[in-house]
Amino acid sequence: MSAMKAWLNNRFEAAITERFPEVVQGKVGQRQLFVLPSLNGVLWLVLALVIWLTGINYQNGLVLIIAYLMGSIWLAAMWLCYRNLHGLQYHISAIRHAEAGEQAEVDIAFSSKRTRYDIAVRCTTGEWRYTDVSSDSQGSVRVLVDLPHRGVFRLPALRLETRQPFDLAVVWSQLRLSCELLAYPVAKSAMVNAIPTDASASEHERPSNRGDVDGLTEWQAGQETKHLRWQHYLLTGEARLLHFAEPAGAQSQMIALDQYSHLGLEAALSAMAERANHYHEHEIAFGLSLGNQTIDINAGAQHLSNVREALARYGH
Repeated sequence: MSAMKAWLNNRFEAAITERFPEVVQGKVGQRQLFVLPSLNGVLWLVLALVIWLTGINYQNGLVLIIAYLMGSIWLAAMWLCYRNLHGLQYHISAIRHAEAGEQAEVDIAFSSKRTRYDIAVRCTTGEWRYTDVSSDSQGSVRVLVDLPHRGVFRLPALRLETRQPFDLAVVWSQLRLSCELLAYPVAKSAMVNAIPTDASASEHERPSNRGDVDGLTEWQAGQETKHLRWQHYLLTGEARLLHFAEPAGAQSQMIALDQYSHLGLEAALSAMAERANHYHEHEIAFGLSLGNQTIDINAGAQHLSNVREALARYGH
């Protein structure tokens, strides 16, 4: 029984993949559209049938004309609703990755040589987003995707739908867009002490190289206590560490996974992400050593983006 179920699932997935291929940009074709009467369309058709039976029963030509007119409107609505989606072009216009636990944003742009109304896209969260498309301007919708944990995610299949005009029919299709979404490790707000490597041991051995104290940060389990603010702890019961600013003479830093071997993998990656953000905010050049991957020391927004992407992809 399980073998039969697996075979049917494989056949179904193969048929879906063939009919709805995964693309970066595409065009809604005839084989990708499904047309059904909506609830209003069914009620309209039942009403037309009742009026037609009444006209037949009483042999009233005027009533029959009304019934035939209603049937014609129903058929026209089905055809116009179909044309509202057929031939619609779409592509991914922008992707915004996010940290684990947040939502990534994917912008999908629609274009057409003629005007389209009320194009709806159903997000993975169940929310509907609507847009109109004209011949001289594109329509766009923003899809939100949940990122439950760190890693690389694929954009799920999205439902494309329209009910215009008259809401007597519903025409729908499926969008399978080739898109990777990155869930960055959550950057911890508290400073996490790293175990110095050989390359940076001399720097950690010289306390005089530290900058001035610029505030207090929350102490977490596993951190050293030599910079713990005991007076603050006795007065408030809150454990706080002295936070030192980077020395003015600091030129570059190397962030290595080995420096956080005392932490779990996810905690270590989060600490590395926090350190990368810290260096970027203070305009300090830094590099990344992550297993067999090394990113050379550099600075700038693009460099930070490359580092965060490497942290998100690690182990996936």
